Amino acid sequence: PDKKFLFIDGVVEGDNIASVTFREHESSFLTGVIAGLTTKTGTVGYLGGQRIPPVIRYEVGWVSGVKSVNPDAAVSIIYADEFNDPALGKEITLTLYNQGADIVQAAAGRTGVGSFDAAKEQGPGNYVVAADTDQGQLGAEYQLCVAIKGVDTAVYLVSQQVAEDTFKAGVQDLGLAEEGVGLGSIASVVAPETVAVAEAYEQAILSGQVPVPATDEELV
Repeated sequence: PDKKFLFIDGVVEGDNIASVTFREHESSFLTGVIAGLTTKTGTVGYLGGQRIPPVIRYEVGWVSGVKSVNPDAAVSIIYADEFNDPALGKEITLTLYNQGADIVQAAAGRTGVGSFDAAKEQGPGNYVVAADTDQGQLGAEYQLCVAIKGVDTAVYLVSQQVAEDTFKAGVQDLGLAEEGVGLGSIASVVAPETVAVAEAYEQAILSGQVPVPATDEELV
């Protein structure tokens, strides 16, 4: 009780606990925009680890972003129910590619590492959209862009609050406005006009013009 705690990706009640959640759907919407305008096959895929709230937000944002710019695009979704199995991630991603997808967003922890192995096996023209952090070290030529999630931002923010004696218990929800999520590491194969569209959508989200769905019920 005399210590302060930071809990990430969930909410725990307590006078000495700061719970930080993220609006993953906002960054994933932007990667969806990039994918929807970049796909050559008209089909994109999504590999999820488990259907827990953060991964659902990634999924819903991704589908919404793709459909906003490419309403006719098909979105194939497969969950691994596993965050720590790269071999399974490779197998599922190959399945998505074989279903016609040429871009797959992976929000599956270490399972998502296998998506890069699948892209390499499938060959040029097949891409992975990474979640949370840049994963270009796994195959930069196969990474289309990244839905950034600032866990480091959360750690810094709450640590700063402790250092400055401004620590706040309760929930702190970080999105684009708080620089807690974002779009990053856009590959050179992405057309400049596509990047411009994504940037315009980002501003529209920040201004409130474009509300981004976060749940199955909100996804229309």
